[in-house]
Amino acid sequence: MALSRVFNLYIIYCINYIKLIRFIVACQSGTRSVIAVKLLQDMGYNPINLAGGFNAWETFEFEVEMP
Repeated sequence: MALSRVFNLYIIYCINYIKLIRFIVACQSGTRSVIAVKLLQDMGYNPINLAGGFNAWETFEFEVEMP
């Protein structure tokens, strides 16, 4: 089997695996992430919206680690 075929099958496997897991989508205020979550759901992914975004996260004094 050609290496490119193996690579393509691996990519397809990864995309399908990602569709099974839950992940958080966030933005500063939560507005853009709502749109992103809807688009991702329409594509078959399983995202969670961080309601209120990072502003709400900081308001509730949850830990924020800057890269």
